[in-house]
Amino acid sequence: MSLARSEAIKRNQRVAICPSDDGEQCSGNQYENGWIVFVDGNSNNSREVNTEELIWVGNSLQASMTLRGTSCCADNIPYLASGQINGIAGSMHLCKEDDENKSRKIAINIFGRARLDEAGSDYCRT
Repeated sequence: MSLARSEAIKRNQRVAICPSDDGEQCSGNQYENGWIVFVDGNSNNSREVNTEELIWVGNSLQASMTLRGTSCCADNIPYLASGQINGIAGSMHLCKEDDENKSRKIAINIFGRARLDEAGSDYCRT
């Protein structure tokens, strides 16, 4: 998230993060399968493979872990050139299947800044 925010500011253009199964295009809402950071030139929250630059690819997590977003972050996290997120604040929840008490919450404020917090097991229950 810090990379996407700093790239948006540095490039003075919109940069987005989204879940990606293949490391090329956005897919679904399960960040644990991997994610991408890309220049979102047309502001559609989805990467156009032939025209929008891929900045970074995040690998999938261990099979026993999930990473899901709420509010601003469920399907994508769009950063404006100012570094702010386009929309409302939200969070990401990192959960380990066999130990929900060790879950973590990544809170993202409207200014695009991310903060890591401990989160109760309630965040990881479906």
